[in-house]
Amino acid sequence: MRRAEYEQRVLQELRRILLGPGGEPKRFKDRGYRKIQVEDVRLDESKPEHELIILFRDLTRPECLFGFNMEAVERGQLIGPDDAHTFYTTLEDAAQGWTIVVWANFQERIIGEPLPTDCLPDETTWV
Repeated sequence: MRRAEYEQRVLQELRRILLGPGGEPKRFKDRGYRKIQVEDVRLDESKPEHELIILFRDLTRPECLFGFNMEAVERGQLIGPDDAHTFYTTLEDAAQGWTIVVWANFQERIIGEPLPTDCLPDETTWV
C-alpha cells in the first residue's frame, strides 16, 4: 500500500467514525458537559507532511468553528509497495491502528482540555 492509499484508508475510517452515513455533521456528547458536532474530516495535502483535519463546533457556541489537526501518517511509518511497519503485519493494519490513535488524541484534546474562549466567527480556531 502506498502512502496515498494508507492516508485514504485512515481518512475513510475517521469519516465513518466521526460523520453521519452520508457525510453529514454528527453530534457527540462527552462523559461530562461538552456537546460537539463534527462538521468535516479532510486530508490537507498542502504541505510535504500531510495532515488530517477535523472541524467541529462546541454546540454551546455554534458560531465558533474549531479545528484539530494531526499527521496523516504515523511518524516513522514506512509507506512503500513492499514496506511493512515492524509492529503490524500489514499496512492495512497499520492504517487501522493509526486511525485509532488519531481518534483517541482527538477525544483526549476536546474532552481533557478546555477549548479556546476566543474565536472569530469566520475563521477556524485551532486546538
